[in-house]
Amino acid sequence: FPVTIPLAGKFPSFSTIWFETSNQDALKAWKAENPGVAEEAAWRGTRTHNWAEDYLLSGANSGDRTMPELGEDNADIKGFCYSLMPELFRMGEVVWAEESINNGKPDGKHSCVWHPELKYSGRPDIIAYNESGLCLYDIKTCNFPYYAQLPMEPNYKQKLADKEITWMDIPREIRAGMLKYKKVRSQLLAYAVACEVSIGIKVDSVCALISLPDQCCQSFTIKRDSKEWGWAWKHWLEKLDKFYSSSKKN
Repeated sequence: FPVTIPLAGKFPSFSTIWFETSNQDALKAWKAENPGVAEEAAWRGTRTHNWAEDYLLSGANSGDRTMPELGEDNADIKGFCYSLMPELFRMGEVVWAEESINNGKPDGKHSCVWHPELKYSGRPDIIAYNESGLCLYDIKTCNFPYYAQLPMEPNYKQKLADKEITWMDIPREIRAGMLKYKKVRSQLLAYAVACEVSIGIKVDSVCALISLPDQCCQSFTIKRDSKEWGWAWKHWLEKLDKFYSSSKKN
């Protein structure tokens, strides 16, 4: 949904832009084949986010964080929460948890970020200090891993180049994991740049935390001075161009 920004107008969200510039037929087909799965995943993700934020903001004054209890109502997210724990332990002071934070509590200043020139908005999950500086985090829950690139074995990349296989011959979960990574990478860069230009928070890195049930959490970090930062930002600019150049946006 569009977010109304004082003095800046109404900008579409990252999610809206990504959805409208993606293959909607494929998404509709997947939802038809998997009824209720998307809604269940969204509800699971919301509760896992809330649990993580409750932990990160606890003990702001004492410096002693308390792990929130997971009752029977949240039995289905225990595995995802336990997966996240080691990564949450590494986070220091939190300055954003879906809104701006001061001394462990929302300060009422900001609840979203935006880019006044590129005309998009969003709501980052977490911005916190770690051993490398200030980092913008996005937390995802998923039943299968994300992939930044094709696995080395059984050498899908070479087989694709030699035309021994096609993209559709690669297992579905790997294909989905690569597409999900591409999306979250662009999301992180979109939010990082918007944070800097709209509310003056400049992060040193971004990080996608992929919580897997009863498995180690995946952590994908992109540093500001890396090539991947530039690639991800370029891909997001291409998405924005496609969104605003479409006939219905003119």
